[in-house]
Amino acid sequence: DTQALQDYLLRQFPLTQAMAVTVEDITPDALSLAALLAQNSNHQQTLFGGSGVTLCILACWSLLYCRLQAAALAGDIVIQRQQMDYQRPASADVWAEAQFIDEPLATL
Repeated sequence: DTQALQDYLLRQFPLTQAMAVTVEDITPDALSLAALLAQNSNHQQTLFGGSGVTLCILACWSLLYCRLQAAALAGDIVIQRQQMDYQRPASADVWAEAQFIDEPLATL
C-alpha cells in the first residue's frame, strides 16, 4: 500500500519530509520513489548529489522493508554500502526505482 509506506517514511525518516519524497509504486519485486527538484537542488539548480543518493537508498531500504512486512518477518535493515555514479546533472524532478533480481543470494 503506497499510502501506508508513505506515512511510515514520513514518520520514521524526517528527511523525507524536507525532500518531498513520495511513494509512486509498489509491487512485490519493485518500488519507486520520487522527489521534487525544488526541495533537492544545489546552487546550480540541479539535483544535489546527497539527495540523489538518499532517494536511492530509501528506495532500496523501502523495497526490502515491504518484502519483510509481507512475509511477516522481523529484522533490522542496515545499509552497509552504497555507490553511485552521476552521468549528467538532473534538472527536473527525480525518481528512484529499486528491484529484486532473480538470482540466488549465494551467487551475488
